[in-house]
Amino acid sequence: MKHLLTLFVVGIVIYGVEPATFFIPVEYDENDQPFVRYKNTEYPLVGETLTFEDENGCTVQLSLNRPSEEELLKKSGYVQGSVLCLPVFQ
Repeated sequence: MKHLLTLFVVGIVIYGVEPATFFIPVEYDENDQPFVRYKNTEYPLVGETLTFEDENGCTVQLSLNRPSEEELLKKSGYVQGSVLCLPVFQ
């Protein structure tokens, strides 16, 4: 019975999780430095993953990898991001 209850709770949590992945186009400033803009905030591409909680309590990850040489020359590229929202039980 204990295992059944555990499976039930895990099922509810998994069912209520709302994950999403997305791509953000890379922009370049006046000094040709690459950055991305997410929800009106600019993030420089520093080669690491940024993890933070947004205004809705969701966990956001932005992979701030620098563009390839070709992307730098063409002033193009994309950064991958993900968001994970857990259910709120009231």
